[in-house]
Amino acid sequence: MDIPDYNEINERLRLQEEITKIEGIAKRYMTREAIIRYGNVKAAYPELALSVMAMIANAINSGQINAKIDDNTFKSILGKVQEGNRSRSIRRV
Repeated sequence: MDIPDYNEINERLRLQEEITKIEGIAKRYMTREAIIRYGNVKAAYPELALSVMAMIANAINSGQINAKIDDNTFKSILGKVQEGNRSRSIRRV
């Protein structure tokens, strides 16, 4: 059993703090239904959920989003991120 070293623990804490910050920014602009959907996606696909939240937070910070994101909008953003992930994972042999 490997014991994580001090640097690894600090890195994990820093990442968790960054995730919490990103979620906080994005959730302020999301409706209750969109936040619930985010929670469901996060439970099943944490990396995908974080990608969507980072995209939303970046759009908010750059001024591209200034209204609430409802469930349908969140689903649309989620679909676009999933579509992008699928197209990158296809390799030609």
